[in-house]
Amino acid sequence: MGGIVNLILNWARLTRIEHAFLSLFGIATGLIIAAKYLYFVESAQTLILIFLFPFLINLGSFALNDYFDMQADRINKRDRVLLKGLILPKHAFYFSLICLIIGGLGGFLVNALSGLITMIFSILAFLYNYKLKEMAFVGNIIISISMGIAFIFGYVAAANNLIIPNLVWILFFGASFAGLGREIVKTVQDVEGDLKARKAKTIAILLGVKNSLMLASLFFLAYILTIFFLLFLTSYDNTIIKWNYFYLGLLFISAAVYFVLIIKTLKNQDLEIVRKQSLLALGLALAAIFLALLG
Repeated sequence: MGGIVNLILNWARLTRIEHAFLSLFGIATGLIIAAKYLYFVESAQTLILIFLFPFLINLGSFALNDYFDMQADRINKRDRVLLKGLILPKHAFYFSLICLIIGGLGGFLVNALSGLITMIFSILAFLYNYKLKEMAFVGNIIISISMGIAFIFGYVAAANNLIIPNLVWILFFGASFAGLGREIVKTVQDVEGDLKARKAKTIAILLGVKNSLMLASLFFLAYILTIFFLLFLTSYDNTIIKWNYFYLGLLFISAAVYFVLIIKTLKNQDLEIVRKQSLLALGLALAAIFLALLG
């Protein structure tokens, strides 16, 4: 039994499964917003598929990332299951391909627009891990919009049109800004391995550590501003989202955490903690928005 549990935990670490679950909340948020506009999912089976295929793309993307990054992770002394031999690299590679293919094509079982989104992001996930992550800003943008697209996908899966409300766009940009800041911080952490193992031209390599961290801080600030813009937008129309002091408190905590992270980032302090706490704070804001939509 212990061996099975450890195997599951190792695969969860390889695929960064927490990111996949966070994306499910984004999709659910998009679905709820669509329901506010009277767009509903027709069946429980379709609902399962809406969550399943993006989940698989997330898993496949992170597994593929560790496969292609083994040499760089070794140089950067990363704690990775592939480097420890807990999962065979070829198994991670085959698993990621299966997830990306099924996830990419499976979206068409929901509707054509959903299929286009899953197919595009499945292809981007492969290209990013194979080559695009070595290109300054290009790879970072791909990852950041991959975080924000969950809201749009959830809405489109139910509405089956591209007339997307402003609220969904705000959530998209907020998550994307936070994701872009996190990705730039990661390029600073990985600068040695990226340069030696992949000859990459990442932002940290081209701009230097100080300028890169300053840029990351600007995107963290942009995330904070989207929170206040969200509150401004919804203050004129409470038919879609209804705030109370508890939900507002969660939002302000998220913004406050990001403010502290900006200071840490500018000082080049505890960057791994910055990445972890930024994800938790983003999840906190998403939980507040999700609950407010249900209210």
